[in-house]
Amino acid sequence: MAPVVAGELAEMDFGRWEGLAWESVPREELDRWAQDPWGYAPGGGESAAVLEARWRGWLEEVEPAASAQSQPVLAVTHAGIIRVALAHAGLRHRLDAARAAIEFGSVHEFGFSRSAGELQRAAS
Repeated sequence: MAPVVAGELAEMDFGRWEGLAWESVPREELDRWAQDPWGYAPGGGESAAVLEARWRGWLEEVEPAASAQSQPVLAVTHAGIIRVALAHAGLRHRLDAARAAIEFGSVHEFGFSRSAGELQRAAS
């Protein structure tokens, strides 16, 4: 498989918050996002639920082709996508996943069980 840039793996769209220092974001907006990270769209951008739908679309497209060719898939992505994958794999509750610290440059390995239709974390 040749390398492909997948827009679906881009970080969450933070809308008008993009490029701002955290101190510049109104406290009440940060508090609303903290209360409902899966439903609230920070800065009018994407909610975690929308990010998850975007990621799931990518997974549903890539997994069958990779499985058919017995090829692993390497995805270089952002913390938001990794958090969504952790929640989808059932390794973290959604709220815990949304707050999980994802180290810069960290490696997370997942496997897909076609028979179970589930994503599973192999290693971290």
